[in-house]
Amino acid sequence: MSEPAFLAELARRSGCGLLLDANNIVVTAHNLRLDPRNWLAGLPGAAITQYHLAGHAVNDADGEPILIDDHGSRVGDGVWALFAEVVKRFGVRPTLIEWDTDIRRLACCSTRRRAPTARSRRFCRREAKMPLALRDLQAAFAAHIMGGDRADLVAAVAGDTIPAAARLSVYRHHVFESLGTALAATFPTVQTLVGMDFFRGLTCAFARHSLPAQPVLTEYGADFAAFIAGYDAARDLPYLADVARLDWALNLAFHAQLGGRLKAEDLSALPVERLPSMSIALAAGAVLLSSRYPLDRIWEASQPGAASGQSILIPLPPISLFCDGRTTRRSSA
Repeated sequence: MSEPAFLAELARRSGCGLLLDANNIVVTAHNLRLDPRNWLAGLPGAAITQYHLAGHAVNDADGEPILIDDHGSRVGDGVWALFAEVVKRFGVRPTLIEWDTDIRRLACCSTRRRAPTARSRRFCRREAKMPLALRDLQAAFAAHIMGGDRADLVAAVAGDTIPAAARLSVYRHHVFESLGTALAATFPTVQTLVGMDFFRGLTCAFARHSLPAQPVLTEYGADFAAFIAGYDAARDLPYLADVARLDWALNLAFHAQLGGRLKAEDLSALPVERLPSMSIALAAGAVLLSSRYPLDRIWEASQPGAASGQSILIPLPPISLFCDGRTTRRSSA
């Protein structure tokens, strides 16, 4: 079965839409010695919902030129020509030009390089110049996410069906909703205790204070407990920061790499004279928490199906909880 036939059958059975990347077709057709127009003929036009365009590099492979989809150059003449054929065959669709390596000040849809046909020029309607250098654009975008609107950023965003400012507002809302969802998954006990509405306001305030510094959202929230401790709206919930520390400890334990556990027979095999000079390391993800609140009871009462109406929020002598991803054990100080 050919790739177009496979995609057509996949779309028919699943009902999914297809993204047609004209650059990928040109690259594949060149490298595999195929006719890209024959490739198009096998696609189900009704399932195509979006087009992508991009540049490609020419590399040498054992004396043969091959194309590499690198997203680091202008859209080539061959891609523009195929794009014109795509639009003629399937009609107008939302189109994205990808350029995410070797980024320059000029947008990749600039018409300074001659497009091959009037049709392709019509679908690249204007020459766009980035009013900001990439680093400044990224800084402006990050500032916008934190609530700092900037006119130069709005000028860099295209507005068609909705204004550019509205597009940025939608993106900002999506970012905070996504971060709130991620934090709810990491701090479920905190959310259960305060309710969804309070938690949403809490996570929104935290996100404005501290955006993720890396792409793995399960690692986002290391300083959430400290933020709660200073959050004015939570001042009447003095136990909440410690509950957040427990949730974070459980998150670390859950995602820690599993390793071997020390057993009694492991120690018995060691010479007795060596034992005093040896130390035992905790397993990865193990955390020791100290709190003046009964965190174990708070956590148990917050689990799905727990009995309601329990009176447990009474300050007790300090306790320590040991979490290793398997059990949570309590010991009094």
